[in-house]
Amino acid sequence: MALATAANFKEFFRQTLSVTALRIPSAMTETFMKRLRGNLLERPKIRSVVPDLGDKTKKLVLLKESISTELPGMPADAVEFIRQNAEVTSHSIELDFTHFNADEILRRLLPPQMVVPSAFETIGHVVHLNLKDEQLPHKQLIGQVILEKNQPRIRTVVNKQSSIESQFRVFPMEVIAGDADLNVRLKEGGCVLEFNFGEVYWNSRLQAEHARIVELFKPNDVICDMFAGIGPFALPAAKQRRCRIYANDLNPRSYHYLSHNVQLNKVQDRVTCFNLDAREFVRTVVNAPPAGAQPIDVTHVILNLPATAIELRDGFVGLFDPGRRLPTVHCYAFSHEVDNPRRDLLQRISKVLGCDLEGRTDLDISVFDVRNVAPNKNMYCVTFRLPPEISYRTVSQTTDASAPATL
Repeated sequence: MALATAANFKEFFRQTLSVTALRIPSAMTETFMKRLRGNLLERPKIRSVVPDLGDKTKKLVLLKESISTELPGMPADAVEFIRQNAEVTSHSIELDFTHFNADEILRRLLPPQMVVPSAFETIGHVVHLNLKDEQLPHKQLIGQVILEKNQPRIRTVVNKQSSIESQFRVFPMEVIAGDADLNVRLKEGGCVLEFNFGEVYWNSRLQAEHARIVELFKPNDVICDMFAGIGPFALPAAKQRRCRIYANDLNPRSYHYLSHNVQLNKVQDRVTCFNLDAREFVRTVVNAPPAGAQPIDVTHVILNLPATAIELRDGFVGLFDPGRRLPTVHCYAFSHEVDNPRRDLLQRISKVLGCDLEGRTDLDISVFDVRNVAPNKNMYCVTFRLPPEISYRTVSQTTDASAPATL
């Protein structure tokens, strides 16, 4: 095969396909469809029953490509039924690019033995790929095929160029096919979200996890979302569960889109947005209410920053005055432990807080496996109520060698 490019690859799919056909009376079409289920031709944009151009009273039932006119491999009763009620013949179909799916196309165009990209994330009209090094020389071709097979819903295909390295969890990407437009609009949790995918962190694979956490909330709960992003937890919690939300993100662009989405979903009376360091944010919410207002009793805290959220737990040490209600915390973290990730996570959190969580039955501890992110690396959500013995003491009391880590 000549070299296929993003500009000419469609030419490689013009061909004539010959399949076995059964010429039958039109009145028996439904009967044949039922009797031959599982043996009919299955190809995009091709019907398995077509008119017989030579006889208007007949139809042609097209069998799948692996079945020849001798009908090998078909059940004996089906073969007998065909012999009695149909004429076995052949039928030619002119195929082009539209008759193949993306996987079939890429398997034919890419070098032998190369893994075909089969899974990708969709963000509004954008497809996000994470191509392997050996696939990069073919990135424009891969991008164009995926774009063509998913239009008009998809207008842009991007490839992740490297891992997340910035403090805002934004990774470099390049547009490899379609429009250079990363301003997306999507729906999640009953809310409309608008943002620029190149400026903020977003992962569509976390939709189920967002919904799981939001379902835990009750009306009038007070939620402190320390790394709110553009609002996947905050907005549904406010709109669907009618909670009071304090949502923060350090990325100025995330804060911009978070504020925009609050207005867009008309929940500005239940969501207050912040653009602060996480520790400063939680201190502000818990201990610096507006003049004349009562201190805010937060019921849930979300720390959705898996790479470093555990280290931020020390921000709760000594944060609360004695007698204040203590919140339930939902902390996301990665673990490479295969045999006992729960123990690994609780030991790390215990070290930061300065108290042992393992074996505690009074804190409603749970560890939820969110998703696999790499070989031997999973993302988890650790949920527990803050221990009173560290939450009520002052930070100045923590002066020994086990003092909580700081960023």
